[in-house]
Amino acid sequence: MFQKVDEKAFRKYSFFTALILLVVTLAFASQYSKLRIDYDFEKFFPINDQETDFFRSFRERFETDNDFVFIAVENEKGVFQKDFLENLKKMQVELDSMDRIEFTSSLVSENENLVYGGGFVVQRPYINFDKLDLKRDESLLYKNPETANLFVSKDRKATLLILRHEDYLAGPAMDEFVKDLHSIVDHYSFDDIHVAGRVVGQMYYITKMSRELLLFVSLSLLLVMIFLLIAFKSGWGLILPLIVILLAMSWVIGFMGLYNEPVSVVMTTMPSIMFVVAMSDVIHLISRYLDAFRTGIGKFESIKLAVREVGMATFLTSVTTAIGFFTLQFVSVQPLQVFGIVTGFGVLIAFVLTFVLLPILFYYFPSPRFILKGEKDYFWKKKLSSWFVWM
Repeated sequence: MFQKVDEKAFRKYSFFTALILLVVTLAFASQYSKLRIDYDFEKFFPINDQETDFFRSFRERFETDNDFVFIAVENEKGVFQKDFLENLKKMQVELDSMDRIEFTSSLVSENENLVYGGGFVVQRPYINFDKLDLKRDESLLYKNPETANLFVSKDRKATLLILRHEDYLAGPAMDEFVKDLHSIVDHYSFDDIHVAGRVVGQMYYITKMSRELLLFVSLSLLLVMIFLLIAFKSGWGLILPLIVILLAMSWVIGFMGLYNEPVSVVMTTMPSIMFVVAMSDVIHLISRYLDAFRTGIGKFESIKLAVREVGMATFLTSVTTAIGFFTLQFVSVQPLQVFGIVTGFGVLIAFVLTFVLLPILFYYFPSPRFILKGEKDYFWKKKLSSWFVWM
């Protein structure tokens, strides 16, 4: 179809094509705010799997076992110190007043149950602040080894505070909960303190994943820029490919935002893959265009020749690559299925943008300097030629 278009019609329709691409890009960009990090590890459980179904039915019957936060507090002088226990109690009272907390449990809040004749039950606190006798209370606590081993370390220099929060806490509610938790814990100056639990681990995972995603994208972009500078030795050879590659990436990200698809741990590898795949189509088209332009047939004829000779080969390559990613639909893990769909469409988007946008950029951008100077070959061809002669 493109081969039958004359130069006048190409100039006419290239403006409208560029305008359409700009509108679509802005539409996708408006979806970026919907992107979020997916920290639901259970999505990696196989779909329609007998073991997964058993696990979920077991949890529904006996409730979840990971909606807890564990706070280990250390005191070098030992746990059974009056000022330490009083501060621990103050912190527990503050934590107990937090939203979404169901109950808290610690050394200073647990009671011993005494059963008398006739089934009469009396509760007695292990740490009695009204009549504080630390040696007596310590002895009383260690009469129950299970309670002592749960709340006090072997060296008796650390104790545990347990928080039970709402089931399946996630999203903004989880972020707010963890923030409030740290604001209370950080207020106290214990010798050392450690916080663990599902919500705390997920927040760490989200932060780490966000940083690594930014790192991977930056490194991939840097390597692509270095390669382009080495390959084409000009700003032309750097800017034009980057426009296409970054536009393809922005469309893929906007596509995910449009369908409210979160970024999972698997998706962090997608930008690197997209850079490589998009670069392949761009390099093939640019190389053939420059070879044709060197013959002196002009920009438009060089574009037509490059598209005609490279188009079908890169189309088949892109389609087969996309099919390879689409086959991940047969994997019974939901994040891998999403990764296959998004990356597969990303490969096709990169191909379309390469052969729609790049010819327009070829036509309207000034030709690269090394072509205008009449250089016949890329420097690596010269180096390789001399190397083979030497061999």
